Amino acid sequence: MPDTAYPFSHAGDCTAYVPVVFVPVAMQCCDGGYPMKVPHSIEADSATSSQAVIVGGNSEVPLSLEYLIEDGAASPAVKVTASFEGATSTWSDVDTAPGYHVKDALMSAKPGTKVTIDVTEAMARLRWCETICC
Repeated sequence: MPDTAYPFSHAGDCTAYVPVVFVPVAMQCCDGGYPMKVPHSIEADSATSSQAVIVGGNSEVPLSLEYLIEDGAASPAVKVTASFEGATSTWSDVDTAPGYHVKDALMSAKPGTKVTIDVTEAMARLRWCETICC
């Protein structure tokens, strides 16, 4: 592959050319496109206590959960349900301590997985990054 020179200016009226070599990237997908990570999230709280979404992309992803239990909550609960091709996986935390909690890599989801979060007397956010081709 030929070198390409780009002008590099510095103090004064002099201009120098710096050779640049372009090296092809080995990580290609989707008929020559390149992979890109796109962050996604869904949130639930007392006003909208249940939210559902479909995980997309082209590879399995870890799901991470953040949730907040307010002081004085009588019976807080947070539940995450993932359904894929007839199989269901559930994680829940009931009557947890007040405060902020994080569950990194709580579970994995393949593209096409329907994920639902349900909360009672809590707020929660589920996050993941999908790999797509551009």
